[in-house]
Amino acid sequence: MRGTAAASLFPKPGAWNPRDQANQIYTVFLELDAIAEWLPPHGLTGQGACDGWLRWRRVPDDVHRVAGERRDGNTPEEWREHVLTFGDASESDVPTIVAVLNETAASLTDRFGEGHWSTMVTERGVLRGLDRGRLRLGRWEGEIETLLHLAPRKPWAIDVAWFTPVRRPLYLTSMAVRVARQGQGLGRLALTDALNVAREWPADGIRLDAYDAAAGAGEFYRRSGFRACGRVVYRTAPLTYYEYVFNGQD
Repeated sequence: MRGTAAASLFPKPGAWNPRDQANQIYTVFLELDAIAEWLPPHGLTGQGACDGWLRWRRVPDDVHRVAGERRDGNTPEEWREHVLTFGDASESDVPTIVAVLNETAASLTDRFGEGHWSTMVTERGVLRGLDRGRLRLGRWEGEIETLLHLAPRKPWAIDVAWFTPVRRPLYLTSMAVRVARQGQGLGRLALTDALNVAREWPADGIRLDAYDAAAGAGEFYRRSGFRACGRVVYRTAPLTYYEYVFNGQD
């Protein structure tokens, strides 16, 4: 599917407003097998990019749901809807979170060899993260498929001199998608949820670092609307800094 085909499937309704605030449900319509070909280059959440991609309406609670539609490979003439339900992690989720993070690290090691990305995590380390910020989980039919951590505390590897000065930044760390679900667009949905949570925090934007290597996710963040703002080496690890700054219009 190319861009023209996607445009015909997803008309652009002018009444949608992606800038509403709390207690919203949003739906992202995705042809997941071809998302990289037609997704707007500045991501899902910039002004204009949301038109036709995000639909917002009020719901009675603060749980955000993102629905992705993809063509079923076994029945190509039919469409099915999958829903990722996003919420904060609890202590009972910690063993599964550890398993997803370590599975992801092992997969990167298998693909790219040993590196800084090969580090395994422990339940104790994940529990510390729960106390210092919000660990967001994306669940598909009850199973944890995506996770990421948002916190106002700066990680050691971040040098703020490289970023746009803002008063209330959040830092994104520990992002992962279950290996079996990678390449299906779920990571973009997780970032959409993270940006929405950051706006409601309230924060002025999100900062993060990615490995400046083949195993890094820098291109993924760039395609999702984040701007590369610096390159550094931290304890022998080459990193690229990325940021998404809210400008009052997105």
